[in-house]
Parts: sequence; C-alpha cells; structure tokens
Amino acid sequence: MVHGDTMVKSSTSSPSHKMDVKLDRQTLQTVISFMHQYGLLHGLLAGFTALIRGAYESEGLSKAILDALLCCLIGVFAFHFAGTFETFVEHVTYQLMLAMVIGVVGANLIITTVRDSFVAAIKQLNPLTWFRKTR
Repeated sequence: MVHGDTMVKSSTSSPSHKMDVKLDRQTLQTVISFMHQYGLLHGLLAGFTALIRGAYESEGLSKAILDALLCCLIGVFAFHFAGTFETFVEHVTYQLMLAMVIGVVGANLIITTVRDSFVAAIKQLNPLTWFRKTR
C-alpha cells in the first residue's frame, strides 16, 4: 500500500517469495545429488584432503593447490573404473575412504606409480627383450 510518499508493506507476504525459496532448495538438492551420482563430491573431498596435507607438509601454496586439483580429477575418475562403480554405489563408506586415501597419498605418488607400471608393462610387451638374459 502507498500512503503519501512512503510505501508500507502489507502484513501478508507474497506466495511467490516462498515459491522461490522452495525452488532454490530443490535446485541445490538436485545439484548435490548430481555431484554425488557422478563422484564430484568425492573428488572435492580428495582435493580438500590433499590441500590440508599440503598445508601440513608446508609444500607451498601453488604446489598444494595444484596437487589438490589433480587429486580432485583422480578422485572423480577413480569412481568410474570398470567393476568398481557398483561397489562404490552400494557402500558409501568405501567411497569416502577411497577419497581420503587419494587425498592423503597425493597426486605425485599416484601418477608416478601408474607411469612406472605402464613402463614395466611396455618393456614386457616388447618382443626384442623376451630372450635377453637377465643380469
């Protein structure tokens, strides 16, 4: 209502305001459900754990942030390997434990281990090295 130059709000609130709050809550729940379904929440947990570990070990801010970002990516992809997705869907505690382990171990150790495993596998697949004597 308008009385002269001042505007007075009525005592009843508009129903559209409550509708907006409900839609915002539903949107937030949908986004969180989507993030949980695709492993994004666990990736963020792995990254946050890596960031805390980096701060604890005094690695420096840039190195800790880079390690945390890499752990986020590794954490997201770790839940989608063949044969493990069903296990992680059924057991939420396994999801959390894997995310924490990824964050604590760190991207450097994970990447180095995977790279060394691939190098060893490629050496074994090379037919020129099959009949060499080992020293």
